[in-house]
Formats: sequence, C-alpha cells, structure tokens
Amino acid sequence: MEALFRKNKEIYDCLYAVFLFHKENSEEKISARILDCYVKYEFPKAHSGVKQSSKIFWRLNEPLTQEWEQIKRKLNIEGNE
Repeated sequence: MEALFRKNKEIYDCLYAVFLFHKENSEEKISARILDCYVKYEFPKAHSGVKQSSKIFWRLNEPLTQEWEQIKRKLNIEGNE
C-alpha cells in the first residue's frame, strides 16, 4: 500500500504541475504531459488489483470533491458546473 500511496502522490504532483504551468507550455507539451500522468495513474491501478468499494467511494466523495474545488480555485481552473 505504501508503494501505491507514493505513486498516487507522484500522479497528483504530475497533474498539479500541468495546471500550474499550462500557460507556459504549448498545447502539444500539455497533451503529452497529461498522457504521461494518465499512464502513471493507470499502470499502478491495474497492477495493484485494488478494487474500489462503493461504500468507501460514497464516504470519501464529498470531502474529496471539496478538496478538488479548493485545488481548482488555487490553480484558477474552470470547472464544468
């Protein structure tokens, strides 16, 4: 689980950097970086074999949504709301 936690932190940092520096990079660089982050997300998820529990999802959904909204405001990311 510690390895999975480290990978998730790496993915968060990867995506955070994409949004933090998006105005400084070309669209091609941003797309490549997002693809890199996506692969970093998918590989550990598939490799770990950890299944998402609906009970855990619904328990964590609201606080994580609020945290995401704070991150979006901090990085000035517009949402689809």
